[in-house]
Amino acid sequence: MIGRQETTPPLERMKKMILCQNRLVQGSDGRRSTTVLPEENERKVVGKWKEFVGEMKKVGSIATPMVVVTVSQYLLQVVSMSMAGHLGEISLSSAAIATSFTNVTGFSLLFGMAGALETLCGQAYGAEQYKKLGIYTYAAIVSLLLVCVPVSVLWIFLDKLLLVLFTSIGKKLSPWTINRQS
Repeated sequence: MIGRQETTPPLERMKKMILCQNRLVQGSDGRRSTTVLPEENERKVVGKWKEFVGEMKKVGSIATPMVVVTVSQYLLQVVSMSMAGHLGEISLSSAAIATSFTNVTGFSLLFGMAGALETLCGQAYGAEQYKKLGIYTYAAIVSLLLVCVPVSVLWIFLDKLLLVLFTSIGKKLSPWTINRQS
């Protein structure tokens, strides 16, 4: 025999299947009615959907603080730009140039270097090489400090540097520009 043979007659099997598929449900009006249970595939879909919702709740609880911090950082720039805009066009353009310059010269450079540290430290931690993890961290701190010093000096003397650059450029371009002081 390949499989177990059924000893119940076909009519009994049919009744068992119907009883298994149907269940009694109490309606809102107090009467009992029969409803068909979902098929096996539908039950699997509902189970997977519940798993998906559970995973989304977990990921959401981890990601929410990071999203709040990132949005707050961008809103800080928006608020400072709107305050500078209330002071006038010159103040707004100055603040926009300063923000762009600091993003390019400082933050992009430093975030790029710190991003490399994130990759290396993740690999060292995963391989349980904790000594390498410490070495990478201290090397990153030293290299970031070495990069921060010239960037900070550049930012300190930036007003004088921009005046020299734009004055020399303005003198060279003055014959070709139209002065609009009306």
